[in-house]
Amino acid sequence: MVMLPHFQEDDRFNPVSSGDRLTAQTYSQALDHLVIACVDILLTYQTEIFLAKRKNPPRPSWWILGGRMVAGEAPLVAASRKIKEEATLNVSGDRFHFVGVYSTCFAHRQQLPQQTGYTVSISLTNLN
Repeated sequence: MVMLPHFQEDDRFNPVSSGDRLTAQTYSQALDHLVIACVDILLTYQTEIFLAKRKNPPRPSWWILGGRMVAGEAPLVAASRKIKEEATLNVSGDRFHFVGVYSTCFAHRQQLPQQTGYTVSISLTNLN
């Protein structure tokens, strides 16, 4: 099992439905001022790496799966959710191995204004 520290108090409310999310305008303003936490998942099979063709910024090209975490979401839960959303695969969090943490300053993002974006990503893989 992966040991990736995540602390959360029992009485914390975590928005998890689309009705709990910010409006597009408010979210765009938040992106200008906050660091966004993401998970990136490097899926492998033997010597091959699984990449996905992205349509939208910040990476409109071949890239690994992953994306933004929901407030209060544990990294391994976020990784499982993103794999299901982006590749329709059911992979439990205990299949992942921690790789590292890195920061990225993107030149463009999908939301307006498109010229800014900053994330901190938790990188995971299914490598043994």
